Amino acid sequence: MKYLRGEFADELSAIEGKPVESIQLSSVYTRVVGIAGQPLNSNNLGQTIVNDYGRPYQEGFNNYTGFTARAEDGSLAFYINGEYQHAPSAPAYPLGTREVLAAVNLAPVQPGVPFPAINRFRLLDTYVTTRLLGQDISIGKQSLDWGPTQSGSFAISNNAEPLWMLRLNRSEPFWIPGMSHLFGPFRFDNFFSKLSGHTQFPQGPYMYGQKISFKPLAEISFTRRGIRPFRGIEIGFSRTAIFAGQGHVPLTFGSFWNSFTSLTNVPTDVKFSRHDPGARFSTFDFSWQLGGWVTLYTDMLTHDELTPLAAFRRTAFNPGIYVSHFPHLPKLDFRVEAVDTNREVFPALGAYFFYYEVVYRNLYLNNNSLMGSWIGRAATGYAAWTTYTISPLSSIQLGYRRMKIAPDYIPRGTTQNMASLAATLRVRKQMELKGVLQYESWLVPVLNSHRQADFTASFQLTWFPNRALRR
Repeated sequence: MKYLRGEFADELSAIEGKPVESIQLSSVYTRVVGIAGQPLNSNNLGQTIVNDYGRPYQEGFNNYTGFTARAEDGSLAFYINGEYQHAPSAPAYPLGTREVLAAVNLAPVQPGVPFPAINRFRLLDTYVTTRLLGQDISIGKQSLDWGPTQSGSFAISNNAEPLWMLRLNRSEPFWIPGMSHLFGPFRFDNFFSKLSGHTQFPQGPYMYGQKISFKPLAEISFTRRGIRPFRGIEIGFSRTAIFAGQGHVPLTFGSFWNSFTSLTNVPTDVKFSRHDPGARFSTFDFSWQLGGWVTLYTDMLTHDELTPLAAFRRTAFNPGIYVSHFPHLPKLDFRVEAVDTNREVFPALGAYFFYYEVVYRNLYLNNNSLMGSWIGRAATGYAAWTTYTISPLSSIQLGYRRMKIAPDYIPRGTTQNMASLAATLRVRKQMELKGVLQYESWLVPVLNSHRQADFTASFQLTWFPNRALRR
C-alpha cells in the first residue's frame, strides 16, 4: 500500500482539495535488444516481438532510449514519453514472398529494396488532459487497451504506435437511474483519431471508437438463499470504425454520423459510393472472478454486426483463465489464453473478414503495425505466462506463445513458437533492471523453405529520478 500512496500522492492531494502545480521528470530509460537470427516482422507472416508500441526491430543491435515527464497546473495535466529508436537495416523479402503479400493484400508488388536502417526520435504517449463534468478530455498521442486479456484487445491494443486522438473518457462510474440498479454503474470511453502510414488515400482514413462497460452490483440477489449470479462479473461492449478518406468519402459531420448510425452490412453500390459507412467492428468482453483467486474472461470480435453475441459463427474468440495464486505458493500466478481468427465466413472466406475490408484493405494498421490483437488475420494461437512475485516491484516470469496461420491465407501456412524468460528487479528505490530472453522457432515456407530459429536478448535500465518542481 505504501508504494501506491507514494505513486499517487499528487492525485490524492487533488482529491482532498489541494491541487498541485508541478513539473516532474518521471523516468529516464535505455533498452538494448539484440537479435541473433532472422526475426519475423510482418503483419501478415507474424511478429517476433509483440505489444511493444510499434517499435521497430531487425536482426542485430536495436536500441530505445527515452524519458517520461509530467506536469500539472490546476485542472490541466500534461504527459510526455519521447524516445530515440534505432533498428538496423535488413535484406528485402524474396520476390516470391513479396508476390504472396501483394496477392493477400490486393496491393501492388513492392520493389526488392532492403529495409532501411531506422534512426529516429518518436513521441509515444504524449497528451494534455483536463476534467470537465466528470469527463477526462484529452488530446494528443495515446495508447489504449480495451479488453481483459493479456494478449491485447481485439478492438485496440498497444501492439501499434499510439494514435493521435481526441478522447473523452468517463473515468468515474456513472449511475443511470433504473438500469444501474441491475447492472451497476457504467463507464464510457470514446476517441476520434487519424491513422498514419496508409497510402490508399492522400488524406485519411480516420478511426473512432466507443466502449461501454459495467459491473453488476454484488448485492443483487434473485433467490431466497441470497445467490448472487452477477457477483464478480464485469462486462464490456465496444465498437470501432475506420471510415472516410480523400477520393472516396469526405470527412464531414454527415459522413461521421452516417458511419456512426450504420449497424449492419451495406450493399455493394453503397460500399463503393460517397455514402460508404466504412469498416465497422464490434467486440464483447467479460471477466468473472470465482472464489477470489480464479478469473475467467474472454474477448470477442465481429465485423459489420451490432455485437458478436448476435453472430457467433462470424466471431473471433480470445478466451483466457487467470489463477492469482496457488495453495502454499501465494506469490505464484498462472495465465493462459487462446486466440482464433481463422473463421470461414461466407462470402468473406479466408482472411478477408477480420482486420480486412474490400475498400479499406489491410486496414487495421497504424504506421504499419497491427492495432488489434497480434494474432492478425486467419490464424490460431495461444499464450501462457506464470509469474513469481518477489516484491511489489520485482518479479520473474516464464512465457510461451504459439501461432499458426491458415494455408488458405498464406500458402502452405506458417508455424511460430516462442519461449521466454523475463525478470524485473527494483535494485534500488530509484533504479530498475528489466531483462528478457526469448527463443523462437518458425516455419514460413513462403519466406524460407527450412525451419528457422532466432534468439532475442533484451536489457533495460530505468532511472526514476523523482525530480520535481512543485508549488
